[in-house]
Amino acid sequence: MKRVFLILGSLLLLVFHVRAGEVDSLSRWVSHIRGFSHLYPQEKVYLHCDNTAYFQGDTIWFAAYVTSAATLKPDTCLSKVLYVEMLNEAGEVVSTQRLPVEGGHAHGRIPLCDEFDPRFNNEKGTSRRSYYPINPRTRNYVRPLPAGYYEVRAYTRAMLNWGTDICFSRVFPVFDKPE
Repeated sequence: MKRVFLILGSLLLLVFHVRAGEVDSLSRWVSHIRGFSHLYPQEKVYLHCDNTAYFQGDTIWFAAYVTSAATLKPDTCLSKVLYVEMLNEAGEVVSTQRLPVEGGHAHGRIPLCDEFDPRFNNEKGTSRRSYYPINPRTRNYVRPLPAGYYEVRAYTRAMLNWGTDICFSRVFPVFDKPE
């Protein structure tokens, strides 16, 4: 973002200090910038979430928009897969999803719970008789994630060429479920 303001500021300074003979050089410079953005297109991602805070066991529903950075119109040619990650307070990835992008849009959900199979759980004191509900599809126990702050990140592979600073990022609080 700082680069964009730097470039725009430079353009404004050049426009105000342009003399009659420098118009051609300025137009050449603008055509070089347009050529660069045509040869190396950039994308932006935005996630529109259904809420700003959640309780344990809730689900984050979202709509994702992948746009061209130059025109801010839906991008349909560069990336076909959107990566959505959720990180806990320690920076560890809790959930990862790969969503298909069609016409610059994608939809998804992030359940705020863990599934674990007690047969493969090595924690002491954990038994099959758990107070956690069972997911009927996978037959695994479902436990809510601990309360805290979680970061949701979204990006495409093409965005990683420009660094991780341009990836979409948002932090959500997850509260204890009220009784």
